[in-house]
Amino acid sequence: QVAYRAIVPYDTVSYAIEFISGEPSLKLASPDTLRTIVASFAIGRTRYNLPLIAIAFGALALAIGLLRGRAQARRDQLRGITLVTIPKEEDEESGVDEAAGEPPVPPPSSP
Repeated sequence: QVAYRAIVPYDTVSYAIEFISGEPSLKLASPDTLRTIVASFAIGRTRYNLPLIAIAFGALALAIGLLRGRAQARRDQLRGITLVTIPKEEDEESGVDEAAGEPPVPPPSSP
């Protein structure tokens, strides 16, 4: 096997690279190829696709706007509902409140 090790320093970080190969063509014919591979190590740059990012943020803003609009329409619809108080019906014969299922409590007596 042929092995090369390299240390590549950058501004704030250093990288240790170890490249080992048992490939016969790299071992016999051209061992300098491994050295070239190790020497070509570099940190890639991150490239941002700005149009795609703009489209994604636009779609996100549109979705949020639609959801807020639907929520507001639902709130307006629920505000239009008027609540009505329904009086309780009491069973006069038994003296039991049908809604509660319990006999009515007598008022406290005064001394």
